[in-house]
Amino acid sequence: METRLYRAVRVSSDGASLRVETLPLHWPPVAPGHVLIRVHAFAVHPDDARAATPPSSAPGADCAGVVVAVGSGSGEEVGLTGPLRAGDRVYALRTLSGAWASMALCEAGAVARAPLPWAQRAAEPPGGATDRALACAALGAPYVAAFRALRALGLGPGRGGGRCLLVRGAAGGAGLAAAQLGCSWGLAVLGTVGSAAGADAASAWCRAAPPLRHDGAPGAVAAGVMAATGGAGVDFVVDALRAPDLAGDAGLVRRGGAVAVLGTAPAPAGDPALAAALVEKELRVVGVRAGAATLEELRECAAAVDAGVNAGDLVPLVGRVWRGLAAVEEAAAAPAAAAGATETPGVAVVDLRQ
Repeated sequence: METRLYRAVRVSSDGASLRVETLPLHWPPVAPGHVLIRVHAFAVHPDDARAATPPSSAPGADCAGVVVAVGSGSGEEVGLTGPLRAGDRVYALRTLSGAWASMALCEAGAVARAPLPWAQRAAEPPGGATDRALACAALGAPYVAAFRALRALGLGPGRGGGRCLLVRGAAGGAGLAAAQLGCSWGLAVLGTVGSAAGADAASAWCRAAPPLRHDGAPGAVAAGVMAATGGAGVDFVVDALRAPDLAGDAGLVRRGGAVAVLGTAPAPAGDPALAAALVEKELRVVGVRAGAATLEELRECAAAVDAGVNAGDLVPLVGRVWRGLAAVEEAAAAPAAAAGATETPGVAVVDLRQ
């Protein structure tokens, strides 16, 4: 019997540094309800390499590629947006074996078929044109986090009502996804960015005013928000920055508004300015992680992404691209090194195609 192998990344740490290696592994058995994907590209997020993963799993959760096997004897499994068969081009919002590998075993219910126009409407990364595999690899965790954040704020398609949303970090993967979803749902979107490149990336969706620089003079963001809203402030904030400023967010939100913080810890509980703002304005603060999504939330998100990409409202932005598993050590170290630095627009990906 032919032995079929694939390569997967393993990451270990001594607390100060990362050790990254690629190992040959046997193809896993594909049980009913599961699909096996040949990975063409996977996303690299800031905490992927240091996140706790089972010893037998690679890091990462989201990837794109082609189905090579399904567990059902009927030849198809039910995915997020329809039946999945061998040969289908797909993207995974969650994997069982990890995404940083040449193969990924997934629950069929966490895999979606690629939107039809992904090749034509995907944005271009710095230095070269992207393609559908890279674009689909950028549709995972950022859009799930943004979708869950907006839903936690009580928003949805057609429920914007012209209300105002501020996205902090609007050029990063999740921030840009939140700005795009907000626009498509009828919100007036403001955004903050940390670079000129970020402003260029976010400007098409920050339609209430040009993107504001959060790396500028103290008070510049607050002044810009108040100028854009006639002094009224915003109804909602999605804070996608690595170091959220909840007290600052609360100061920009109208009475009865809400703030969603993506994937980061809130400010210290003893912050008196934050506590006062929360009580005085009766604000609501929610924390959101992409990894906490239920399968039903993944289905809702995939449906919204599919509709948004087909309508041209959602455009995944691919940022830095590494080529091949040989470059994965650099890819693993780069997000951690840049965690406190100026954002790079879009989603970083590793391209595994020859």
